[in-house]
Amino acid sequence: MIPKRRSCYHERVLAVTATVIVEITGKENSSLKKKSLKLDILRKVSKIMHENFDKRLELLLEGLALTRRSL
Repeated sequence: MIPKRRSCYHERVLAVTATVIVEITGKENSSLKKKSLKLDILRKVSKIMHENFDKRLELLLEGLALTRRSL
């Protein structure tokens, strides 16, 4: 059961992250560079899901700030 719960949590975090990234970058079907950037951030988020909450939040906010600056 625990892996299933983690999976649901992981999917929710990825969905929220993707939504925020789409809001920052504009349209969902934006340029290839932006799509690549979104995928990179989603991969990074999925890698840090096993970190403690404070670290995850810090890295997520850092990634979003970098995304906003790069556009």
